[in-house]
Amino acid sequence: MTEYYLVRHGQTQAGAQGVVSGTLDTPLTYLNETGKAQMQALKQQLNLSGCQRIIASPLSRAQQAAELLNATAQLPLDTDQRLQDISYGRWNGHTRKQLQQTYPELFDPYSGEAYADYGIPAKGEVFSAVNDRLRSFMTETTRRYPKAKLLVVTHGFIIQALAAAAVQAATPLAFPQPATGSVTQVVCSPDTMRQYLLNYNQRYGNQA
Repeated sequence: MTEYYLVRHGQTQAGAQGVVSGTLDTPLTYLNETGKAQMQALKQQLNLSGCQRIIASPLSRAQQAAELLNATAQLPLDTDQRLQDISYGRWNGHTRKQLQQTYPELFDPYSGEAYADYGIPAKGEVFSAVNDRLRSFMTETTRRYPKAKLLVVTHGFIIQALAAAAVQAATPLAFPQPATGSVTQVVCSPDTMRQYLLNYNQRYGNQA
């Protein structure tokens, strides 16, 4: 089995202000001091001695988080484009509050998450496209590292989508968005590509 420890990067200023970041990669979306502290706290809790490598999203906030987690272990660090956050299209850079006021019918009233239909007015990436690239990532990576323990540093929606795929849920929104600095564990069989969700949104220290 390939073991995946899925880490959501630490807090960003955009996240703290309720700004939808998606694929934005500007100073507003870099880790803030709270986010850096979250990664330092997580580094103290994680045992990376059995990990073979770290694989991270190309966006700066994930790269920063991966480098902080890897400061002591010095594992091989790869970047994979398929792990980048969902692109919210024209919604990138707007606050969630603004968007909910403009498009109330496109948000779940309980979770505050955008429904899949958001992609029509936003011209954003559809959920199925995210699922396709993540399926490709899991298949290729599991075959390449069939008995490895891997740390994957990525984004909230990506972790939701990976967890949903593991339990064959109809939508990533079946799971609440994981906290910044949290860890989710999925394992995948290299023989069948069957995935199993072992835990979700495990938190360490002060997270949001």
